[in-house]
Amino acid sequence: MQRILRRIPAGRFGTIEEVVDAGLYLCSSEADYITGETLTVDGGEWPNSDAFLPPSGRGTGDGKVTPSEVAVVTGASRNIGRAIAVALAARGAAVACTGRDEQALAETVDLIEGVGGTARAYVVDMSDDAAVQTLPGRVVEAYGRLDVVVNNAGVMQEAAAVDVAVSDFRRLLDVNLTSYFLLAQASHPYFAGSGVVLNIGSIFGSVGASHTVAYCTSKAGVDGLTRALAAEWARDGIRVLSLAPGYVESEISRGILEDEKLTATC
Repeated sequence: MQRILRRIPAGRFGTIEEVVDAGLYLCSSEADYITGETLTVDGGEWPNSDAFLPPSGRGTGDGKVTPSEVAVVTGASRNIGRAIAVALAARGAAVACTGRDEQALAETVDLIEGVGGTARAYVVDMSDDAAVQTLPGRVVEAYGRLDVVVNNAGVMQEAAAVDVAVSDFRRLLDVNLTSYFLLAQASHPYFAGSGVVLNIGSIFGSVGASHTVAYCTSKAGVDGLTRALAAEWARDGIRVLSLAPGYVESEISRGILEDEKLTATC
């Protein structure tokens, strides 16, 4: 544990609220001059570069989401995804919440409606290509438009690299990386001259850790996907960005922190 704390700039673990703040900033008009970048949120140290500072100084975290905007948030049934979905709705966006757990999604929708927001639940397995590709059309049919896509769904496998089955490796890439591409690709025609794709990556996209080979590979891929799509879609008015949380309180990070095999090399 102390090894990890020594590597975090602020010397403490981050919070989901800090990740949400950074995500709202990137989705907002305050950050409309940024695309193709990955912002690391590690122990509360965001932005981690002057490149992310707007002319007036650090973003306020108020979000400034246009009230008429419609957002899709994958993996919205818990943790970071749920928190981003609720925060977007609280700032006026209608939110399409996706995940595999119908009951947990219903709880997210209840939370959103509790803050006066608008939301619908879409039960989607992000490893199902066809389900992912048809999701934007379903959302536009319900709300009439699409402005923001937050690719957050993710799974993790903890195993020695020599023991990872190719089927498990592929399934993790399908959820953590391929679904991000497919959802962004399928959303592109619905962005009417502007839009934001926010991919939730991880510090493990640039810093490896033992016993997480598929996860680290997928998150490194998220960074590359972000840069490539940003370069191609900038002239379409679409910004593509990545948010890379460090150690924050979530189910995935708790698994890492509790596993001696993983923390031994951190």
